[in-house]
Amino acid sequence: MCGIYASISHESPCEADPYIYDLIKRRGPDSQKCMTIEHKSGGNVNPTGHIEGNQLLESTYITCTSSVLSLRGEEITIQPLSDQGSIFCWNGEVWSFAGERIEGNDGTHVFNTLCAYLNDSTQLTGSIAQILAKYEGPYAFVYYNAVQQKFYLGRDFLGRRSLLYRYSTSSRLIISSVPDVDNDWLELESDGIYYVDLVRSSNNFVLERIDYQHYTQIGCTLVSYALSLLSDSLLIAQ
Repeated sequence: MCGIYASISHESPCEADPYIYDLIKRRGPDSQKCMTIEHKSGGNVNPTGHIEGNQLLESTYITCTSSVLSLRGEEITIQPLSDQGSIFCWNGEVWSFAGERIEGNDGTHVFNTLCAYLNDSTQLTGSIAQILAKYEGPYAFVYYNAVQQKFYLGRDFLGRRSLLYRYSTSSRLIISSVPDVDNDWLELESDGIYYVDLVRSSNNFVLERIDYQHYTQIGCTLVSYALSLLSDSLLIAQ
């Protein structure tokens, strides 16, 4: 079990308050780390973050905090993971990808796979759901892709890892594995991968969804199988 906290804000960097940070730390006693990056939008910005021309750009601050309880591998993999401006926080335990067993740290495997696919300009936003559909196991994550300039968040289709969100102001979105004392937290649905497009986002951060089409088919199969087992057991009991 690991802890995730993230925020997207136009106002200023927004780190976890002491109450949430303590809860996040308890979920991952082996390591804790916080990262903040400044995303520029409102003009022509290339994938490396450099401004093209003299333009006044709006700042968006992305803050990610992870705590880690290390269960796999000989070394602790400190999170958030980062590469070329992209940031990834992971709370999961997946054991295979496309039917092949995962060796080493699963979070690193997911991050590297997502970057390899989504950093390819020929890939569409919906590709992330197709990629994650190939993983077996429970998970929750947040992921900022610097090339696409999108902030993704999601859970596996059975919702086996917690992830909640709230809007503290109209221009600040907060995501966390655990809530604080405020009662306006919402549980992120496990019906797909959600994202914020930072290129199109202006004053607020609207969550858009990419459906888990593959998982929906699997889910229906699992339900049918469970019902058949229940029916058989009832017949045996009679």
